[in-house]
Amino acid sequence: MGAQAFIMTKPKITNLIFDCGNVLVAFNIEIICQKLSNFSPFSPKKIFSLIYGKGLLFEGSLHHQFEIGQLKTPDFFRQVKKAIQANSSLTLEKFKEISTSVFKENSDIIELLENVKQNFKISLLSNTNEICWNYLKELPVIKNYFDEKNTVLSFLVGAQKPEKAIYETALNKFNCQANQTVLIDDEPLNIESFVQLGGRGIKYNCQKDSLEKLSEEIRNLSF
Repeated sequence: MGAQAFIMTKPKITNLIFDCGNVLVAFNIEIICQKLSNFSPFSPKKIFSLIYGKGLLFEGSLHHQFEIGQLKTPDFFRQVKKAIQANSSLTLEKFKEISTSVFKENSDIIELLENVKQNFKISLLSNTNEICWNYLKELPVIKNYFDEKNTVLSFLVGAQKPEKAIYETALNKFNCQANQTVLIDDEPLNIESFVQLGGRGIKYNCQKDSLEKLSEEIRNLSF
């Protein structure tokens, strides 16, 4: 019997999971720190370290506790206000306004969403918190394409990217197999973690990368 040749093919990609921040919506955390410095004796750089530690994914920071639901909005506000020694002018409503002033909808991606939903099941997986989500969910790029059924949010599930648990939660909720799913995210660490579970990833940052490049990478996926 002659030797048979076996061709290994990649599984068909049927699911696209979109990140929110810097994918669907641009944001700049430095704006928050700059605005909070108007109520604090500390510099924006010091305020960043007090709230975010060494970065947005830094475990144990006040921000991290808020984004995995360990702190509710009133508690987070009180702890931030205490940490940055804010004066009495910083009210909760003002804090919410500052926290959501950093976002700008990536309206250019709406056409892409319209196109890809014809061939893929789309969903949203985001590290976020109650304050930000209450604002973000009203933006057309979110509310017209994502709802409770196809959305997983870190503050509601108690875990955040790049933790394995949040990917498993998302795949289970969306009824997806990892090897049939692509994560579109701006953070290489988040993509790397998803790839370790058997998924694939596309790095895209709406403030740095062209939408044409993202469209091309999606077109090049196996069907």
